[in-house]
Parts: sequence; structure tokens; C-alpha cells
Amino acid sequence: AEYGFDPEKLNSYQPFSPEVYGETSFEMIDQLIVDVPFKIGATFLDLGSGVGQVVLQVAASNICRICYGIEQAATPCYYAKAMETHFVRWMSFFGKPYSEFKMIAGDFLDDKYRSILQNSNTIFVNNFAFGPNLNHKLKERFA
Repeated sequence: AEYGFDPEKLNSYQPFSPEVYGETSFEMIDQLIVDVPFKIGATFLDLGSGVGQVVLQVAASNICRICYGIEQAATPCYYAKAMETHFVRWMSFFGKPYSEFKMIAGDFLDDKYRSILQNSNTIFVNNFAFGPNLNHKLKERFA
């Protein structure tokens, strides 16, 4: 399936809410991959993964056993599926290995994702715009 891309749809959210779409740069994630000591067989998790670019960049580094991304907003989840399709096609075309990955549409605070959260070695959270309530709930998950 081909996906039409309209980046303005990613900006359709309540301002100053936890659904604000925060972007990360390729360079920032590259630095994370270089500086964070990933263990062999590690599990990577991106909370609020948006369109999945962080998950796919870490998966492309082929250093983890599995990479997860959990996103609850419908529009980024829709585009994450397109990113996944294109990623697999291009990595296969160029014969590049990559880590297993899974993009999940859902609320990362939902109990059904608790085991993923608890069993992940490296967790990426761009929580600048999450707000105090969501950040507190997230902190309780790690306590």
C-alpha cells in the first residue's frame, strides 16, 4: 500500500499537550548509538515513538535484539506503517541487516506494555512536552 504524505497532519494536536509531536535529528540518535553502551541482545524502546524514525535508525544499526516503538496518536502511527514498509524494502534492496523491530499503536502506560517497559535495556523518551502529569505517571512506572 502506498501512503500519501502530508506533514501538516503531524501538526494537528492540542498545543501544550502530551500529544505534541517532538522531533529528533538523525545526528542526535547517531550520537546516542555511539555513546550509549548497548549490551549484546539488548532491547530498545522508544516511548512516544511518533513516525518511528528513532526505532528504525536504532534497528538499522543492528546492535539490538529487538527495537520497540509505542505511539498513541493515530496520524504518526499511520505514517509509522509507511516508514516500516519503506525501511524493510530499502534495507532488503541493499542487503543490509537490521534488528527486529515492532511499532505499536497504543498508550505506553497501558499495563499490557508493562513487560516491554520493564525488560528494555535502553529506553528513549523525548518527554519535553509530555507535561507534569504524564511525566509523573512515567516516573512511577520506573519506580
